[in-house]
Amino acid sequence: MRYDKHCGTAASSALFGGSVPSRDFTLGLLAGSTATCLNNPLDVAKSRIQHMGLSRWSGAVILEVAASEGARGLCKGLPARLYRSAPGHGLLYMGYEFFAGLLRKSL
Repeated sequence: MRYDKHCGTAASSALFGGSVPSRDFTLGLLAGSTATCLNNPLDVAKSRIQHMGLSRWSGAVILEVAASEGARGLCKGLPARLYRSAPGHGLLYMGYEFFAGLLRKSL
């Protein structure tokens, strides 16, 4: 038995071409949050390179920040990046699944 039929969302599933919008939004939000968290140290390095005019590669900057400020230094700006990007990733994945479901039904 499919998950959406088991949870009583069959009407929503039929309307949205086989996808469940709340599930798709949550999955996109989680995937986007994970990607943002993993990418944050590189964003910190990029920002430091741009603001300080450094000509070093980002790996050296990440090691320098980790040595001088610790893990907190590599997480600077993470809440703002999460607030900005996570909902967008959720909406993007939800929209993708919606239109992919419509295309599957029409083909």
